[in-house]
Order: sequence, then C-alpha cells, then structure tokens
Amino acid sequence: MFKLNKKGFTLVELLAVIVVLAIIIIIAMPNVLRAMNNARTNSLKVYAQKVFTQAQAQYNMESLSDSFTDGTLLVSGVRCYNLQQLQMEATGSYRGYVTIELNQTGGTDVYKIWLSDGNASIRGATSNEVDKLKAGDAGFKTPFAVSAVTSACNISTT
Repeated sequence: MFKLNKKGFTLVELLAVIVVLAIIIIIAMPNVLRAMNNARTNSLKVYAQKVFTQAQAQYNMESLSDSFTDGTLLVSGVRCYNLQQLQMEATGSYRGYVTIELNQTGGTDVYKIWLSDGNASIRGATSNEVDKLKAGDAGFKTPFAVSAVTSACNISTT
C-alpha cells in the first residue's frame, strides 16, 4: 500500500513559528523606528551644518567682492539665501533658506536656518542650536511648504 511521507511540518508547528516571529517583531519594532527617526534627525542636522557653512562662504565671498546676489537683501541688515542660491538645490528632498542678521556695530552676524526634508524641519535655529537638537525635540517641527521658503527669500520658483 501507500507509505505516509512524514517529512513535512505540521500546521501547529508552522503556527508556532509564526507566533514567535510576530512576538520578535513586536518587541523589535519600537527600537527600529527610533533608530530610523534618529538617523533622519542626524541627517537633517548634518545637512543644516553644510548649509550654514555654504551660506557663510557665499556671504563672505560676496562681501569681499561687494557683489551681492540679486534678491538676497530682505530688509536693512538682513540677507537671505535659499538652497538654490547656495548651489545646494540638487540634494534630495531638502528645502530651505538661511537668513543672516548683520550686526551693524561690528559684532557677530547671526545666521539662522529654516530647513525641511519632507519629514521634519528646523525653523529659525542658529548653528549652535542645531547642534543641540535631538530627535523629538520641539526644534524639529512638521515640514513647511515650499511656497513659504520661496516667499521668505523673495525668490521665484521658476
């Protein structure tokens, strides 16, 4: 007659494996999500520091040659550079701008950044404040609209 082939797994064994895997996923998921959020936060911070550096270089170059980019003067004593003016527009989903509040009395100029990556944003933070931000801090807000970026620097989107 026929011999029964006993080389497989029973339904109970398969269900037990699925339950164990589900428990592992439930335990590991918060840690994975936290690590992903920290990575996004750190990426935004690193990019913000690059933007600060580029804005400082751009401003210094323009002030030495006395040839400022059109549209960068917002009001007296405040300059504004968006990522396009800083030649940084082709990097991922980042949108933003830097304002420079010029100290007329010979003190230090104040650089502030507004930067969004589609997941979070930094609004009006100085370089030192960006360094101190951590994931979940109030400094990391929901993303802002690109129209807010372009209107802040008085720059067309075309």
